[in-house]
Amino acid sequence: MALSKEQEKWLKKIDYYTCKNVKKVPEELLTEEFLLVAVQKAGGALEFIPKALKTEAICIAAVQQSGLALEYVPDALKTEAICLAAVQEWGKALEYVPKALKTKALCLAAVKQASGSLEFIPDALKTEAICIAAVKHNGFLLEFVPEALKTEVVCIAAIKENGRALKFVPEDLKTEAVYIALIQQSSEGLESVPDALKTKNVCLAAVKENGRALEFVPEALKTKDFCLAAIKKDGRALEFVPDALKTEDLCLAAYNESCYALEFVPEALITEALCLAAVQQDGNILEYVPEAHKTEAICIAAVQQDGKALQYVPYALITEALCFDVVQKDGNMLQYVPETHKTEAICFAAVQKDGWVLEYVPDALKTEALCIEAMNHSIYSARSYMGQMLYSKHPLQLVPEELKTEAVYIAAVKRDVQALRFIPDTKKTEAVCIAAVYEGGYGSYGDYGNEMQFIPDAQKTEALCLAAVVKDSRALEYIPEAMKTEAFEAKISLIRSAVSSGSGGSGYGIELIKPI
Repeated sequence: MALSKEQEKWLKKIDYYTCKNVKKVPEELLTEEFLLVAVQKAGGALEFIPKALKTEAICIAAVQQSGLALEYVPDALKTEAICLAAVQEWGKALEYVPKALKTKALCLAAVKQASGSLEFIPDALKTEAICIAAVKHNGFLLEFVPEALKTEVVCIAAIKENGRALKFVPEDLKTEAVYIALIQQSSEGLESVPDALKTKNVCLAAVKENGRALEFVPEALKTKDFCLAAIKKDGRALEFVPDALKTEDLCLAAYNESCYALEFVPEALITEALCLAAVQQDGNILEYVPEAHKTEAICIAAVQQDGKALQYVPYALITEALCFDVVQKDGNMLQYVPETHKTEAICFAAVQKDGWVLEYVPDALKTEALCIEAMNHSIYSARSYMGQMLYSKHPLQLVPEELKTEAVYIAAVKRDVQALRFIPDTKKTEAVCIAAVYEGGYGSYGDYGNEMQFIPDAQKTEALCLAAVVKDSRALEYIPEAMKTEAFEAKISLIRSAVSSGSGGSGYGIELIKPI
């Protein structure tokens, strides 16, 4: 039987979120056909259907759409078929299945759909198959497995899903097989294994998963073959190999797996070729190269790979040329250049890469020209943004007082107008303020459009204020009240109109009011 237009209208008002609208439907429209379509759209609507109107067909349709609707099925209508349909849609609907209808087959269907339904199964109906199906999806459900059913098979299934389920395994079932399952599930599992159960099989499984688990292997089990298995997984496991077993071939195998294993190779087995190959992969490995092997070639190769390796180069091998090369690639490496090797040329090259490194320039080498160069290169970038958090100072604050000249201030505000924060009002000359408004960049401190708050009222000329407001209307907040006249507003509108018509030049149009 087709639904009426009025019924169709009401159906549009019923969905998952508005299923309670069924209560508002006029009684004469609540036909079986209408209610059947309603629960097919939102099974939860069954909750709001009068009990007298709930038929078997409507209830089956409801639980097929939402298993949890079983809660609202009258007990007289809860058949095995309806309950099965409910748990197949949502396993936890098992909570609303009458005890008399909870069969092993029904319970198995429930945990296969939702493992968490295990907690609603009576212990008498829990079989090994049901428990395995549950813990395979959630190892923590081992907590709800009856002690009599906690077999090694069930425990291993739980551990394989989540190693932390070990806390629900009875002590007498913590066997070699259980611990191997734990190790295969968690590479750090060997730490949890009691010494008495650290058998060869358990430990071998551990190092094959995580070579550095060798640290927790009893010394008696550390044979050459055993250690070789560990370092093949992670060369850094060489750290835990007994010195007596650190042979040339074992160390070479460790190094071949990870160049970082060099740190743990006995000095007698380290060759220049080995060191050179290691630092070419990561310059910072120079830290672990014995002093006797730190040749000029190895040190150069290290700093070329990573400038930070300069801190591990013997003082006698540090040259001006080496330092210059390092800072030209990354100005921040100036922090690793010894004070005795910091020349004006090296420092200049460094600040040209990153003005923030002015912090590492000795005051004796800070000239006006160098400070201006630093201001010019204090750019806003991911690197300098991190710099502002690491150094906590604006580069301008790193300039000695005697070098804070008008030229330095102008360079600072051109790169970042917020440098005005760090310039004393008495030093904010007309030239500095003009540079900030007309040419100022927005740098590491953000705060767009508000540079006028840092400009003294004495320097707030009409031209400067017009330029600031035209550039960003938020600057109006910092314009002297006496200047906010109708004539001032008219000039702003005139400039903006000129820009819109194309006769105001490029950019904001502030060139129309730029001082000569």
